[in-house]
Amino acid sequence: MARAKVLQTNFTAGELSPKLMGRVDIARYQNGAKKVRDCIPQIYGGLRRRYGSLFVQEVKDSTKRTRLIPFIFNESTAYILEFGDLYMRIYVDEAILSPGAPAAYNGATAYTPGSLASSGGVNYYCTANTTGNAPPNVTYWYPMPAGILEIPTPYTEAMLTAIDHTQGADTMFVFYETLAIRRLRRLGATNWVIDTPITEIPFEEPGTNPASTMTASAKDPVGASVTMTAGTAVFSAGNVGSSIKINGGIVKITGFTSTTIVTGIIKQELSSIVAAPQDAWSLHAPAWSASLGYPRTGTLYEQRLIVGGSPSFPQTIWGSATAAYLDFTMGVNDDDAFSFTIASDQVNPIQYLASSRALVALTSGGEFTVAGGLEKPLAPTNAQVRQRSNYGCSRVRPVRIRDAELFIQRAGAKVRSFAYNVSNDDWTAPDIAVMAEHLTTAGIVDIAWQQEPTSIIWMVRADGVLVSVTYDKDQDVVGWAMHTGLDGFVESVASIPATDSDQLWLVVRRTINGATQRYVEYVEK
Repeated sequence: MARAKVLQTNFTAGELSPKLMGRVDIARYQNGAKKVRDCIPQIYGGLRRRYGSLFVQEVKDSTKRTRLIPFIFNESTAYILEFGDLYMRIYVDEAILSPGAPAAYNGATAYTPGSLASSGGVNYYCTANTTGNAPPNVTYWYPMPAGILEIPTPYTEAMLTAIDHTQGADTMFVFYETLAIRRLRRLGATNWVIDTPITEIPFEEPGTNPASTMTASAKDPVGASVTMTAGTAVFSAGNVGSSIKINGGIVKITGFTSTTIVTGIIKQELSSIVAAPQDAWSLHAPAWSASLGYPRTGTLYEQRLIVGGSPSFPQTIWGSATAAYLDFTMGVNDDDAFSFTIASDQVNPIQYLASSRALVALTSGGEFTVAGGLEKPLAPTNAQVRQRSNYGCSRVRPVRIRDAELFIQRAGAKVRSFAYNVSNDDWTAPDIAVMAEHLTTAGIVDIAWQQEPTSIIWMVRADGVLVSVTYDKDQDVVGWAMHTGLDGFVESVASIPATDSDQLWLVVRRTINGATQRYVEYVEK
């Protein structure tokens, strides 16, 4: 019997699932392969060998996991951040960032967080304002390894996989559900600062209605001091930081005098100083605290910092005041801060928020969009929440690819592209891994998008294997491949723009002479 020869013109479908063997009726079958190892399908049809990785630096402690996060100011200024157990390191120009040669400590100098000084042959990072407190005083100084700029953080090894972040220019906000929101700022080449910047936090809705009258000593202006007097004992020292809604205004409690008297600051003008009867005023505790938790995710959207998904309010979204990212004082004016809760038949925590043609909220049980009124921005009184699908998102941080949010479905094995579909006039979330499901069944734990020179989505599996998919929706290219030639266990992946292409960075766990080593590496261009 003569052997049949079949001409295959391209490999744009990449590696196909063994379950598709014999499915010659599927169009992608003609463009696929049984196995694609350490090669990258090209949108033009061929396969290109994956380049090798180059060693940059061993992580601080090879016995502990680390995570890479990109910090991108623009296409020519980008960094890789190594988050480890209670520390952060910075990589730039394919090397770890050095603090240079900090000046010797001077007892007369006023040091601020982020300042550097040397003492006794050790370089130190300043963690709090100080004058006259010399290193190695741990209240004000953090010792850095020789030749490495290292910054202390509150994030332990166990927290790293659940950290979320959003960035605008030289400022990145970092979120974790049991810690106050942190702000990471690049003030100079070697001047990086982490702080807790939120000046006004939101309050719980609804509040409580104590059985008492309430009288304010003043009704305006905003920022003025005011004394609040209750008809009966309703206050305690724990109410400091809470807010009072009364006579159409808001007062934030700043001081406790007695069970009937507190002092505060007017945050929103009152209509009058007439005593408010019972049930005509309300007391609201802060929505974020060590006991209630903090938002687990956030994004920048329409000139606001939008955050959500705290442990106590898992389906609540808070928006800052317009162009005032640090102010969450809620009101009713269009530029005031706001909060609202996603209404659904199940309580599925918000996993991630993203900015698209609408605000996207990915929860553990469904995908939602949030928008303002017709041709209007999102405001305190016009939020329109719509559920678009009900697949559910895992805790793996999604990546934005042009107009789509690529997220890992709740079980960790399906990769969905959530975007607005013009032809359907609706939002859809197809599974782009359906033809190569065997490559993701181990579970995806990290994901990054390399935009140039070829659009490639890189994913790290729970078993340490690196997989990729060449993805170009315009050209109908979804080409999967597995990369087993790295000779190590990949734990984290990130991508940043470089000179003429995007650069892929990895944390790889290797066994060297019987010992476990974790290395930061980047893939050659």
